[in-house]
Amino acid sequence: MKSFLKTLLVFFLFGIFGFAIAITCILLFTDTTYPQMMENLGKANVFKILLSCAISIATLFIAGFLQIIFHEGGHLIMGLLNKFKFVSFRVGKLTLIKYKGKYKLKKFHIQGTAGQCLLLPPESGISQSAAIWYLAGGVLLNLLTAAICFACWFAFDNLPMFLNMFLLYSSIVGLLLALMNGIPMKVSGVANDGYNMILIKKDNQVINSLMAQLNINAALQEGIRIKDMPQSWFFNPEVSDYKNIFQVTEKQLYAARLLDEGNYEESYIIYNELDQHKDKIISLLAKEIACELLFIELYHYQNIARANELYTDDLKKYIIDNSKTMSGKQRLLCTLAYYKDNDCNKAKAIYEATLNNKENYLLQGEVELDLEVMEKMVSEC
Repeated sequence: MKSFLKTLLVFFLFGIFGFAIAITCILLFTDTTYPQMMENLGKANVFKILLSCAISIATLFIAGFLQIIFHEGGHLIMGLLNKFKFVSFRVGKLTLIKYKGKYKLKKFHIQGTAGQCLLLPPESGISQSAAIWYLAGGVLLNLLTAAICFACWFAFDNLPMFLNMFLLYSSIVGLLLALMNGIPMKVSGVANDGYNMILIKKDNQVINSLMAQLNINAALQEGIRIKDMPQSWFFNPEVSDYKNIFQVTEKQLYAARLLDEGNYEESYIIYNELDQHKDKIISLLAKEIACELLFIELYHYQNIARANELYTDDLKKYIIDNSKTMSGKQRLLCTLAYYKDNDCNKAKAIYEATLNNKENYLLQGEVELDLEVMEKMVSEC
């Protein structure tokens, strides 16, 4: 019911937004005055008004969806021009990946992101300019398509209402996406392209970190476990700035490798260190760190008291929200069921569901670890 009400609210807000834009544009770009507009609205047929609102909402959704595709397509184009290779292309939860030489559709989601294009960097490495072009590609294509749509909308008269709205909305949404991604900021705790470009310009080590992270992601999608990847992809630096997403991710990935190797003590030390600075770390990474800390506390140390401290309502919601697309969250739910709830049947059900669904997860390398851990737990039931 809550989900239905949220959907209705979104449609209502989009309707108001679309209607307001339409009214504003009519007043700005036609000879219609405000009193005339109000008079015309008063005479208008209610059905026609509702139909116009419905068309406006649908057009705004289509324009927004296409501009997200354009944004991620911009990353893809600039990446390919700089000799990157295709790995995955995501819009919303729908993700196109290249897996063992074949293209497949899967579901994946990262909070705070509407889409994502991930590529594999060339083995010879990438320059600072190549990395910046890759990150800037989305903003550039949004600006280009927004300019083209606005020029067409302004140049042509008597267009069908749907096409007229589509061109106008595409130009507005394209500009908004370009600003949201080009102006350095964090959205829902996730650093945008502009923010990452600033980090790359400040620190050359960020290039190495970016290459390693892209390589690791590609390998995980191909089904390679993190412990079997080249050691040179993993760094354990002293974090000088916990707001720097690249430094924190380097440390987090190093801890993840230790965890996959079964070195829970050293992995715990790193995760615990990072967790102590969670107020400075972007929320998405802070939650991922808390998840692994919770897992180690339960699975390795069986420290229920500490686990209860970590298992906040906010973290519980994060785990459940991502459990359908991330097998690591199923591993954690299985661990909670076994150690915290003492419910073997529930743990077995989670394991069997994950096993049956293993091919649908995006990061196949993670699935292997997660199933191995869960199998050990349920075998003791």
